[in-house]
Amino acid sequence: MPAESELPVRVLNATGVAGVGPQIAAELAEREFPLVGVEDAYPGDYPEVAVLVYGPRAVGNAWVAQAHFAPPVRLEFDPERDDDTVDIILGR
Repeated sequence: MPAESELPVRVLNATGVAGVGPQIAAELAEREFPLVGVEDAYPGDYPEVAVLVYGPRAVGNAWVAQAHFAPPVRLEFDPERDDDTVDIILGR
């Protein structure tokens, strides 16, 4: 399994609450995750704590990232992605 320092993540704040994305990104950076970006996302219907979206090159990365969130966390595999980044969509 990859170490956190080898696992690029992008944080997308879909909570509708300002400042949550940068706060979670800072916590992940303290845990040595390389941050690809932090953005606000359109607040959607995300009842989970987080939804992790990843492609074939990031399967192990998604499993490691998932361990850093309290349940419920949903994993979404996107076979079209060709990078090793895990998008973390923050839900309610």
